[in-house]
Amino acid sequence: FLSNLLSKLATKTGDNGYYCNTDTMFHVNKGVIGFKIDNTDDAELKQCDVKRIVNYGASASRRCGRYHRSHPLATYPRYGGATVRGFSFAGSRNAIVKKCSVSDLVSENGDALGYDVLTDSRNIRLESCSASGIQALGEDTFGLTPNAACGLRFCEASKNSRISDFCFETPFASKGIMFKTMDFGKGNTIVNEQCADS
Repeated sequence: FLSNLLSKLATKTGDNGYYCNTDTMFHVNKGVIGFKIDNTDDAELKQCDVKRIVNYGASASRRCGRYHRSHPLATYPRYGGATVRGFSFAGSRNAIVKKCSVSDLVSENGDALGYDVLTDSRNIRLESCSASGIQALGEDTFGLTPNAACGLRFCEASKNSRISDFCFETPFASKGIMFKTMDFGKGNTIVNEQCADS
C-alpha cells in the first residue's frame, strides 16, 4: 500500500513540491461538519441541533493540474474541502436520529448538506428532523468543486435508510442544484414531509 501511495504522490505534486488538497497528515479534505458519525453501530442522536456553520474555504484549484478525484484516497470525485455538512454518516449502521435540526449552514464555494448519508451506511433512521437556511454560494469555474444545496442526501452506496416526518425548507444554491432530498442509494425511503415552504 505504502509504495503505491508514494508512487502516486511522486506524480501528483505541484510545481512547488507539495501535494494538493490535503493536510500535513495526508487526510482527505471533507470540509466543515457539525456531527461526523463514522464507522459506528447503533448510534442514537436525539434533539441535537447544528446552527450557524459557515465554510469559507476556497474552491478547487488547477495548480496541481487536471484531476477527477482531488486526493488518491478520496471516495468521491472532485474537491470536497469547501463543503459544509450538519450531520455526516459514513460506514455506519443502525443509527437513529430523532428530533434533530440543522439551520443556517452556508458554504461560500462548495456543497451545503443538512444530513449526508455516505459510503456503505445502512439502516440510518431520521425521524422528525428539520432543516432550514441551507445555502451553497459561489461559482465553481473549473468544474472541480460541487455546488449543491440539499437538506438530505442518500449517496450511491447507502442502503435501507429512511427519513420520515421531516420538515425541510427548500435550500438555496446560487449556481448549482438544490433539493430538499436526494436519494442515489438502494432501498432508502423518504416519507411524510410535515411542512411545505410558504
